[in-house]
Amino acid sequence: MKKSISSIALVAISALTATPAWSESPPHLVVVSAPGIPTALREPVARATGELLYRGEPGARVTVLAGRESRIVADVAVPTGPAVLRQQRVAAAIGSTVQAILGANELEVPFPVMSVLDVVATQLKVTNATVILVGPSFYHDPRHETFSFTNGWPSDGHLGAGIDGSIFSTVERAHQLDGMAVHWLVTDAGTARNENHSRGVARFWHLYVASQGGVLPSYSPDPVIVFDNARTGRTQVINAPVFNPADSEVVMRSWSVEVAHQENRRKPAASRTNVLVQTNVVVATNVVVVTNVIAPVMPRVAAGNTGIGIGWNAPRGERVDLDLYVRSPRDGGELSYRNTRTASGRYFRDITQSLQTSDDNWRNLWEFVELQGDQLPNEVWVHLYHGRGPVAGQLRIQHRGRDHAIPFAFPEVRRAGGWFGGNRTGDERWLRIDLGTVRDTP
Repeated sequence: MKKSISSIALVAISALTATPAWSESPPHLVVVSAPGIPTALREPVARATGELLYRGEPGARVTVLAGRESRIVADVAVPTGPAVLRQQRVAAAIGSTVQAILGANELEVPFPVMSVLDVVATQLKVTNATVILVGPSFYHDPRHETFSFTNGWPSDGHLGAGIDGSIFSTVERAHQLDGMAVHWLVTDAGTARNENHSRGVARFWHLYVASQGGVLPSYSPDPVIVFDNARTGRTQVINAPVFNPADSEVVMRSWSVEVAHQENRRKPAASRTNVLVQTNVVVATNVVVVTNVIAPVMPRVAAGNTGIGIGWNAPRGERVDLDLYVRSPRDGGELSYRNTRTASGRYFRDITQSLQTSDDNWRNLWEFVELQGDQLPNEVWVHLYHGRGPVAGQLRIQHRGRDHAIPFAFPEVRRAGGWFGGNRTGDERWLRIDLGTVRDTP
């Protein structure tokens, strides 16, 4: 029987608040290196691991695993006697360890953290041990694109989803890491899109370990800090994250970036307010099924005004440009990139479009119109100006103090891009969005 999400929460909370039983002697240290380690880190990691083999506590067991298959390259008991004699006694183990780590150059090969910890806990039968992970924290495996950390991180719901619901489920792994401290030497620092992305990934891994009964005292790109914490038996987690039982939906949380238009950038930061970001929308519309729609942070309009914007995603590697067309009910003028001001409105867009055109920058864009006063059009139009799609997005509306989100999608179109100002109705590159549901909202 599957455990409930509340059971996962209890395991996580108890692991983070209780004092683990790292009292057994001799200690067991397990070092696991990824198939690929950045060149600058290979030598320091090899040296630090080699020193564990002969400078550790006499009698302590040190096991070194390498590669995606977690093959054992060294498994020794730290000998007694002077350091020089110790080094001589484990010379063969040190040599194989150094060779394996210096040869860890397959940077594109996934680091399967979940199965690595499974191997340590089940195949090695390790208990009350200290584990040192050396590898990337942003999980990405082409076989599991749905679970990639490239653009986000798993919700807490993954932990209680069961193995059929998520590869990150810990329902079947409950208590598997009881008494273990996991120290992670993060080798892909700088991969995150922004600080929010970085914190989300770190938080998830802390909870992943905690929900199995372990703790993650070290999560750092500094080998000196990580190996020293592991060698000295540190188990305390500073600012441990809290499991959220209400976050039960099994989705990938999206990173978001605050993007200010040019006029807003001239204002003090205090004059802007972040929009709540709605993520992971599942849409079935226009014969396109879209998941994980990213809703970017758009500007906020002044109290009493109306804001209308679109944000969109595009397939990786394809540059897609959508254009928003909004007609002002008050003055009759239509706002777009072709006409940025009317008597009672203005148009502006994500300025990154004119500055950068890399694939990833085109995956999270917006255009926005601000109308003066309480004026809501009956409809808006979206034009697929560049690219063939399919492309998914959201129409975001700020009206009478409330925020509304309407998902939309374009299927793959036949005709290449460019502006077409003819008859919009029936043209595959034009999409009309009715705002009647917003108007009828009390």
